[in-house]
Amino acid sequence: MIRAWIRRHRQAATTVTGGAVVLALLTGFALVSDGYQAQRVDLDDGSVWVVNSAQQAIGRANTAVLELDSVVDSRSEDIDVLQAGSTVLLADRGSSRLDMVDDATSEVVDTAPLPAGAEVMLAGSRAAILVPATGQLWLVPVAGLSAFDAASAPTLILGADAVASMGDDGTLLVYSAVTGTLSRIQA
Repeated sequence: MIRAWIRRHRQAATTVTGGAVVLALLTGFALVSDGYQAQRVDLDDGSVWVVNSAQQAIGRANTAVLELDSVVDSRSEDIDVLQAGSTVLLADRGSSRLDMVDDATSEVVDTAPLPAGAEVMLAGSRAAILVPATGQLWLVPVAGLSAFDAASAPTLILGADAVASMGDDGTLLVYSAVTGTLSRIQA
C-alpha cells in the first residue's frame, strides 16, 4: 500500500523525505554546536551636552540628527557643563551648586553645594573642585560628590590665584602665582 502511494505521489514523497533529511541535519547540528562568541560593543550615542546661559539651561545635543533631545534648567546664567562618558555635571557658579544629571533621564539626581567662585573639572570618575582665590583644591570621586562639604579639609592648599587644568586621563596640573609652584597630581 505504501509502495503504491509512493509510485502515485513520487514528487510529494521526495519533497517530504528531503524536508525530513534537512530538518534532521539542522537539528543534529544545533545539538552538537557550542555556539559562537560575540562581542558586546558600547557604541557612543553621538550626543554632547551644551550650555545656553541666556536660557539658563543645558541641553543634550544629538549630533547625528542635529537637534536637542533634552533640556535641564539651572538657576542662574553663570553655568558650565562637564561630561565624561555618561557622567554629566551642571556647575552653577551663580547659585554655588553642582548638579549631577542622569544622562538617561536628563534629570538632576543629586546636588552638592560649591564654595563661592569654585571651578569644577571632571575626568573619568574623579572631579576636582578649585577655589582660585584661596588655592583650595578638593579631589572627590564622582560617586561621593553629593557628600562634598567645602568646610572639610581640602586635598591641597596651593596659595592664592591658583589655576588648574585636568586632562582626560585624570592628570591635574595646578599653578599658583603667589607661591610660583606648579603641581602635577594624578587624580
